[in-house]
Amino acid sequence: MRPLLVVAAHPGAGATTVAVALADALGVSDTGGGVELIDAAPSETSGLIGVAQREVVGPNGEWRAGQRGTVVVRRPTLSPQSLGELPQLLALAPGARAVIDAGSAVHGLDVDPATLSRDFDVLLVCRATVPGVRLAEGALKLLPVLPPVAVVGARHWPSVVQASLGPILAEVVDDGRAVLIPTDRDLQVRGVGADPLPRPVVAAAARLAELIWPDTDIATHQHRRRGHLR
Repeated sequence: MRPLLVVAAHPGAGATTVAVALADALGVSDTGGGVELIDAAPSETSGLIGVAQREVVGPNGEWRAGQRGTVVVRRPTLSPQSLGELPQLLALAPGARAVIDAGSAVHGLDVDPATLSRDFDVLLVCRATVPGVRLAEGALKLLPVLPPVAVVGARHWPSVVQASLGPILAEVVDDGRAVLIPTDRDLQVRGVGADPLPRPVVAAAARLAELIWPDTDIATHQHRRRGHLR
């Protein structure tokens, strides 16, 4: 199963929060092989520092591994400056899901965006603002396959933002492949840590995960654990 690369359409989009929320949503479901949350950002800009309870250096010395509930969090011991500098991961178990926080906006990646879909499934993240959706439209033009889009910062589309959708993003929205991720004031102030994310954020990520991995019964599992999501 190919890893999912979570990439921002623009700086400050909230891609790290979405990546963690997706991993958390998958972590309480039966994925059949476990969940890994992988950091591809340089250490000086990483948003995943501190999201695991504790970390240990693996036997080959290339990765730090920590536990976040049932999710394994991996960060390179040496700061990568690009996706190409990531150490090689051990083979994932059959059925395992890997969520990679790209640590960069599409325009800042060191690889040709047109080749991303060859190696990864891609999730684009933008803010629910007029500049955010405009920049997402530009990012979508660079990708050969239209990815799902996580739109951070609202429970419902602000009318002025919806009116600003470009034709490509509007197509994604009309096809039901865009999911709104609400914000949480405390999360905005404190950032993502080792504590569980707010339930509304994880619930929205669960809907996103169902869209990306329709074979994973996340909604039913979360219904038993946390109540109905919709």
